[in-house]
Amino acid sequence: ELDSLIEKAWGRTRPTPAELNKLIDKTRDSLYEAPASFARGKIAFESICAKCHKFEGKGNEVGPPLEGAARDIEYILVNVIDPNRVIGAPYFQRIVRT
Repeated sequence: ELDSLIEKAWGRTRPTPAELNKLIDKTRDSLYEAPASFARGKIAFESICAKCHKFEGKGNEVGPPLEGAARDIEYILVNVIDPNRVIGAPYFQRIVRT
């Protein structure tokens, strides 16, 4: 019953599969192989992420806004590589049969 109430209020969660955890670790390690680039990150956001997400007023509202990421690398890595780990209640798929 408690699980049902939590899901209703915050959404569904599941553990990240082992293969995705390995990919998250590999990606985290590769982040330090070259210097970061704001310009390249902006291009990546505009060409990939903005199709579904809004950040700082730019993009679309198909998926959740990215302002909550707080630019925390762990949050971003997990949510980019395993976006279905946490699905907020507003984004549940609903099927209506008539």
